[in-house]
Amino acid sequence: MNSLATWMHSAFAQSLAWTLLHFLWEGAALGLALAGGLWLFHPASSRRRYALACTVLAAMPLAFGATLAVMW
Repeated sequence: MNSLATWMHSAFAQSLAWTLLHFLWEGAALGLALAGGLWLFHPASSRRRYALACTVLAAMPLAFGATLAVMW
């Protein structure tokens, strides 16, 4: 149990915790941007809207990784 307590107070664990908290608003912002983009691209083809959704979905782990790199 001591090693778990040591890990929980490590710099990486604290960075990970802050990153998870920041990703809540980052993910919400990306989701709102996607909603706006889908609204704008409503007359466009379904392929274009799908590509937009996939792009935002791919941006989520990148945002998480970038935030973790900054926090650490």
